[in-house]
Amino acid sequence: MRSVLDRAAQNLDGDDATSPLVAARLNGTLSRTYLGLGDYTPAERHTREALEIYRDQLGPNDPSTSQAVNGLALALVKQGRFDEAEPMLTTAIDEHTERFGREHEITAQAIDALGQLCVAMERNRDAIPLIEELLDIRTRTVGPERIETLSAMNILGMLYSNTDRFDDAETIYTQAIAISERAHGDRHPQTTELRASLGWAFYHDATSHQRTDEARFADKLASARAINEHVLEQRHRLLGEEHPSTLAVMNNLGAVYKKLGMYAAADELAEKDIEIAIRTLGETHPDTIVSLANMGNSLRNRERHNEAIAYLERALRGARVAHPDDFPGTAFILGWYGSCLRDVGRFADAEPMLVESRAIIVRAMGESHPIASQMALGLAMLYDSWHADEPDAGHNINAAEGRSRIDAPGHPGE
Repeated sequence: MRSVLDRAAQNLDGDDATSPLVAARLNGTLSRTYLGLGDYTPAERHTREALEIYRDQLGPNDPSTSQAVNGLALALVKQGRFDEAEPMLTTAIDEHTERFGREHEITAQAIDALGQLCVAMERNRDAIPLIEELLDIRTRTVGPERIETLSAMNILGMLYSNTDRFDDAETIYTQAIAISERAHGDRHPQTTELRASLGWAFYHDATSHQRTDEARFADKLASARAINEHVLEQRHRLLGEEHPSTLAVMNNLGAVYKKLGMYAAADELAEKDIEIAIRTLGETHPDTIVSLANMGNSLRNRERHNEAIAYLERALRGARVAHPDDFPGTAFILGWYGSCLRDVGRFADAEPMLVESRAIIVRAMGESHPIASQMALGLAMLYDSWHADEPDAGHNINAAEGRSRIDAPGHPGE
């Protein structure tokens, strides 16, 4: 698929006979396809080319120009370039609202993209009113049974779960699954996607109550296991073992198994996921990078540091190829990798990774973001360990400086 797409892009670049508006539409199609494949750099390039043509040929107020602005902003969001995307989207929403109305699909797409930006920055409480409005617009304009509406319900359920509104999340997922089953059937991809999301919400609910409500922890974790096992069986049967949606549920079920202490079963799923992802997508595909990083982090959490380092090194190598320098996902890989190196006493190797990790998050999310504070604490822990090993080297000063950046005293850190 990727090679065919690349050839089409090359043919378009070398075709001077194609009329400008046809070229713009083709660039838009290529951009959306690359975006769907998780290949965001060419997606950005093609949507910029489409936007330039539309502005020149149709002017700034044409719907095609406005849709291209939305597409460019979304490509920037997917690359973690939030400081560029956010002002573009806030301006676009205002302009689209004035030009087309608040309930127009072009305006709704921009609201959706801004919601995705807030989700990516873990600004869940900022995202909730945006996605609630999006759901309201889509319910009124296209109806509750449309895929776009069900997708908004899916995102809103995730946001409720991420902000510990677990009962609200369960309610909206239950409603969405019932609508999707009635309109599209039990086996439709949207129905299984909603069911998978409910399973993940149950997992999040369980982990949040692990120390405070033993009965709820056990009940929700059992529900998460049952749903994910059911969805995985469905996706194996309907989509095949190698489909990305099947691999995503394998990842989710592996997390449930780890929480249940079923490490052998979890590792078996993770290793199979990685093998399939590398074989079908390649080692530098975003999905493969996530799978390698998750396996490394799982091993790190079990203090199997040398094994974790091997996976995290591969994940980082892929991320350096696949993502821009300031991509937030790379920061997490660097942080996990650096903490492993710290814990095996490789302090000089760990330092640049932990420094870079925090710098990426600060640039993307701001100095005061809780994740930036977590990473400052990770650096302080590095310098504490290094100071214990080399007490005369002044690492304790760096440790104190790191702790001074932690906004909330007693932050849980890593």
